[in-house]
Amino acid sequence: MCNPKINSHKKAMVEDMTNTLVKPGNILLTMKERNEKNVTMIKQVYNIMSVHRRSKQGHKIEMHQFMLLLERDMYVYWCRCEEVSNVMQDIFWTHPDSVKLVNSFNNVILMNNMYKTNKYRRSLLEVVGITSTGLTFSVAFCLLAAEKGK
Repeated sequence: MCNPKINSHKKAMVEDMTNTLVKPGNILLTMKERNEKNVTMIKQVYNIMSVHRRSKQGHKIEMHQFMLLLERDMYVYWCRCEEVSNVMQDIFWTHPDSVKLVNSFNNVILMNNMYKTNKYRRSLLEVVGITSTGLTFSVAFCLLAAEKGK
Protein backbone atom coordinates (compact mmCIF):
# COMPACT_ATOMS: atom_id res chain seq x y z
CA MET A 1 0.00 0.00 0.00
CA CYS A 2 1.27 3.45 -0.93
CA ASN A 3 2.20 5.79 1.94
CA PRO A 4 1.86 9.31 0.46
CA LYS A 5 3.71 12.34 1.77
CA ILE A 6 1.71 14.92 3.68
CA ASN A 7 1.81 18.39 2.14
CA SER A 8 2.71 21.54 4.07
CA HIS A 9 -0.95 22.60 4.39
CA LYS A 10 -1.84 19.32 6.14
CA LYS A 11 1.27 19.57 8.34
CA ALA A 12 0.29 23.07 9.41
CA MET A 13 -3.22 21.85 10.21
CA VAL A 14 -1.85 18.99 12.35
CA GLU A 15 0.53 21.38 14.15
CA ASP A 16 -2.26 23.90 14.85
CA MET A 17 -4.54 21.19 16.18
CA THR A 18 -1.67 19.77 18.27
CA ASN A 19 -1.16 23.21 19.83
CA THR A 20 -4.83 23.25 20.86
CA LEU A 21 -4.47 19.78 22.45
CA VAL A 22 -6.66 17.92 19.94
CA LYS A 23 -6.22 14.14 20.16
CA PRO A 24 -4.48 12.43 17.21
CA GLY A 25 -7.55 10.38 16.31
CA ASN A 26 -9.67 13.53 16.13
CA ILE A 27 -7.03 15.25 13.98
CA LEU A 28 -7.14 12.36 11.50
CA LEU A 29 -10.94 12.35 11.52
CA THR A 30 -11.02 16.09 10.78
CA MET A 31 -8.56 15.67 7.91
CA LYS A 32 -10.66 12.90 6.39
CA GLU A 33 -13.90 14.89 6.80
CA ARG A 34 -12.38 17.83 4.93
CA ASN A 35 -11.14 15.63 2.08
CA GLU A 36 -12.82 12.29 1.33
CA LYS A 37 -9.87 11.20 -0.81
CA ASN A 38 -7.41 11.73 2.05
CA VAL A 39 -5.35 8.58 2.67
CA THR A 40 -3.36 9.87 5.64
CA MET A 41 -2.59 7.22 8.26
CA ILE A 42 -2.62 7.74 12.06
CA LYS A 43 1.13 6.96 12.18
CA GLN A 44 1.78 9.99 9.96
CA VAL A 45 -0.22 12.20 12.32
CA TYR A 46 1.79 10.91 15.30
CA ASN A 47 5.05 11.53 13.42
CA ILE A 48 4.12 15.14 12.57
CA MET A 49 3.04 15.75 16.17
CA SER A 50 6.33 14.34 17.47
CA VAL A 51 8.47 16.43 15.11
CA HIS A 52 6.45 19.53 16.00
CA ARG A 53 6.88 19.00 19.75
CA ARG A 54 10.63 18.44 19.34
CA SER A 55 10.97 21.61 17.26
CA LYS A 56 9.18 23.61 19.98
CA GLN A 57 11.46 22.10 22.61
CA GLY A 58 14.58 23.09 20.71
CA HIS A 59 17.95 21.91 21.99
CA LYS A 60 16.83 21.45 25.60
CA ILE A 61 16.89 17.97 27.09
CA GLU A 62 13.56 16.61 28.29
CA MET A 63 14.18 17.10 32.00
CA HIS A 64 15.28 20.69 31.43
CA GLN A 65 12.11 21.30 29.41
CA PHE A 66 10.09 19.72 32.23
CA MET A 67 11.66 22.09 34.77
CA LEU A 68 10.91 25.09 32.56
CA LEU A 69 7.26 24.04 32.29
CA LEU A 70 7.02 23.62 36.05
CA GLU A 71 8.32 27.17 36.50
CA ARG A 72 6.12 28.58 33.73
CA ASP A 73 2.95 27.04 35.18
CA MET A 74 3.96 28.05 38.74
CA TYR A 75 4.14 24.55 40.19
CA VAL A 76 5.77 24.04 43.56
CA TYR A 77 8.77 21.75 43.09
CA TRP A 78 11.92 20.60 44.79
CA CYS A 79 14.77 18.54 43.41
CA ARG A 80 17.87 16.86 44.77
CA CYS A 81 21.04 16.58 42.69
CA GLU A 82 24.30 14.67 43.10
CA GLU A 83 26.96 16.95 44.52
CA VAL A 84 29.75 15.89 42.16
CA SER A 85 28.01 15.54 38.78
CA ASN A 86 24.98 17.82 39.42
CA VAL A 87 22.74 15.07 37.97
CA MET A 88 19.17 15.20 39.24
CA GLN A 89 18.34 12.28 41.52
CA ASP A 90 14.84 13.07 42.79
CA ILE A 91 12.17 15.61 41.95
CA PHE A 92 8.93 16.43 43.76
CA TRP A 93 6.21 18.60 42.23
CA THR A 94 2.69 19.74 43.01
CA HIS A 95 0.26 22.36 41.79
CA PRO A 96 -0.66 25.24 44.13
CA ASP A 97 -4.36 24.31 43.84
CA SER A 98 -3.49 20.78 45.01
CA VAL A 99 -1.88 22.28 48.11
CA LYS A 100 -5.11 24.17 48.84
CA LEU A 101 -7.17 21.00 48.34
CA VAL A 102 -4.98 18.88 50.60
CA ASN A 103 -5.15 21.56 53.29
CA SER A 104 -8.95 21.33 53.14
CA PHE A 105 -9.27 17.55 52.72
CA ASN A 106 -6.39 15.93 54.59
CA ASN A 107 -8.18 13.03 56.29
CA VAL A 108 -7.43 10.45 53.57
CA ILE A 109 -4.16 10.48 51.62
CA LEU A 110 -3.18 7.58 49.37
CA MET A 111 0.31 6.93 48.06
CA ASN A 112 1.19 4.64 45.17
CA ASN A 113 4.69 3.87 43.95
CA MET A 114 5.24 2.49 40.43
CA TYR A 115 8.69 0.99 40.05
CA LYS A 116 10.92 1.81 37.09
CA THR A 117 8.18 2.01 34.47
CA ASN A 118 9.43 5.22 32.82
CA LYS A 119 12.31 5.93 30.47
CA TYR A 120 14.49 7.25 33.31
CA ARG A 121 14.12 3.98 35.26
CA ARG A 122 12.95 5.97 38.29
CA SER A 123 10.16 5.11 40.66
CA LEU A 124 7.13 7.36 40.29
CA LEU A 125 5.40 8.12 43.56
CA GLU A 126 1.89 9.53 43.24
CA VAL A 127 0.07 11.06 46.20
CA VAL A 128 -3.73 11.26 45.94
CA GLY A 129 -6.30 12.83 48.26
CA ILE A 130 -10.02 12.25 48.62
CA THR A 131 -12.59 15.01 49.13
CA SER A 132 -15.58 14.80 51.47
CA THR A 133 -17.76 13.90 48.47
CA GLY A 134 -15.53 10.94 47.54
CA LEU A 135 -13.81 12.55 44.55
CA THR A 136 -10.07 12.01 44.17
CA PHE A 137 -7.47 14.65 43.34
CA SER A 138 -3.72 14.52 42.73
CA VAL A 139 -1.74 15.96 45.59
CA ALA A 140 1.83 15.53 44.35
CA PHE A 141 4.22 13.45 42.27
CA CYS A 142 7.83 12.38 42.81
CA LEU A 143 10.42 10.76 40.57
CA LEU A 144 12.73 8.90 42.95
CA ALA A 145 16.14 7.38 42.29
CA ALA A 146 15.91 5.23 45.43
CA GLU A 147 13.51 4.64 48.30
CA LYS A 148 16.07 5.61 50.92
CA GLY A 149 17.90 8.92 51.04
CA LYS A 150 21.65 9.19 51.50
